[in-house]
Amino acid sequence: MRAAIALGSLVALLGAGCYRSNERAPAPDASVVFVDGGRDARIDPMERDVGPISTCARPLDCPGATCILNTAISPADLADVPLTCAPPVGPGGVGDLCAQNADCSENLCALGGGCVVPCIDESDCLAGHQCTRIPIVTSASTMQFARACTPWVTVPESATVVENATVSAMPNAQQDFTVARFDAPSRLSLFVAESDDDNRFVISLRTAGGTPLFDLDQWGITLQPNPAIGFFQTVSVLLPSGMRDVPRGDDYVVNLLNGNARQYRRITVERTSPGTRIDLNFIYVGVDGAEAPMAPRFIANMVTRYGEILGTFGLSVGSVRRVRMPGALARQHEVIESQGEVADLLRLSAGTGRAVLNVFLIRSSTIFFGISGGLPGAINVHGTGNSGVVLSIEDLESIEPFLEEGFAGAVMAHELGHFQGFPHTSEADGTVLDVFEDTPECLIARDANGDGFLDPGECRGFGADHVMFWQGVSAAGIFSPRQQALLRISTALH
Repeated sequence: MRAAIALGSLVALLGAGCYRSNERAPAPDASVVFVDGGRDARIDPMERDVGPISTCARPLDCPGATCILNTAISPADLADVPLTCAPPVGPGGVGDLCAQNADCSENLCALGGGCVVPCIDESDCLAGHQCTRIPIVTSASTMQFARACTPWVTVPESATVVENATVSAMPNAQQDFTVARFDAPSRLSLFVAESDDDNRFVISLRTAGGTPLFDLDQWGITLQPNPAIGFFQTVSVLLPSGMRDVPRGDDYVVNLLNGNARQYRRITVERTSPGTRIDLNFIYVGVDGAEAPMAPRFIANMVTRYGEILGTFGLSVGSVRRVRMPGALARQHEVIESQGEVADLLRLSAGTGRAVLNVFLIRSSTIFFGISGGLPGAINVHGTGNSGVVLSIEDLESIEPFLEEGFAGAVMAHELGHFQGFPHTSEADGTVLDVFEDTPECLIARDANGDGFLDPGECRGFGADHVMFWQGVSAAGIFSPRQQALLRISTALH
């Protein structure tokens, strides 16, 4: 039986989920004070309420017309968008794909690429939609915000939303939640909290009949049949996620430590058949080339290599959308120096109206080459601190000449692997291994130089060429057969 992940390492893994350039990742610390290349004030746009006064707040305020972005008023970076009553502009309704504001009936296209409709609260929205604060690009140098309706969850054609409802939570307590039975290939349940809190995670997962599938108290003692668990704002539960399939045809009981949450949005997605492609949503942050007809060569090669890795087991990259984030927030986030700033950036995916994986391309980071918003992340939900991955383009580009060609594509596969539920095959100290029996083990006995860390060179042939090795520099991009099988039934795939 393989060794499982120890609790302390589990916390570090889920807190960081990152592909490191140095030997040991520092513990994430969301309270770190950072200056971002000289910018010493952190902007929190989700709390701002500034900008011109609008003449409407929702379509209901405009009999015979609708409530649209007023382009007669000059854009002001970080301000609320000005709204006015007028006829619809474009054909796109809420959640439809858009490339620019004019594609949408209310002249509002989210940074993430979905049409949105102004609202005051959720009563103004369609069933299954939320009323939330959404970033809108209003010029080449400004990004503003609108309180608007957007889908709570986006799924591909071969997946179904089984549940999308609000449930009450007991703050700072353990609480059981029932997830309905399923007979399909896969099931994802997300508990999206009303507030951020690092002290929120799964304690146990079992069938209603009592069969244990995950137990934090037994982590590191017994092999966990279903080990992928989420952390922080969105807690994600994947069925199945480990080496073995889990029982079907029964309800499941998730025991959560709630942190300070008083309610969750409980969303359950079921995949009925395997998928074939992954659609990507690239958001350029301080990185050039989003508006060019073709992606910059380095980024294009990275995506090509990622597609080649997927192609080895029958998957492919589908549509790739590119957009540039403008304004002060782009300048703030183009260099990331703390874990908390990662979550702030990923929240700007709010309003993405389709089933895509959000990939934020930043200029540089002092703490990672790439990082995932979760293990697993909020796979079908946008706008949370767990809704995507971040890649540091200048850092990757500067180091790739010293490594194997295609290294950056392997990093991308690594982080999106974390996002879809895969831990590292082997951790740095050789005592922490994943639960997949078909991935190679690299134990501390292979520490040839005696420094206490397993370098890639010490693990050649023992996992260093696998995508999910803790510090792989290999571009080979190998997923194990079981990992491949789970990726084919990911609820992210079309």
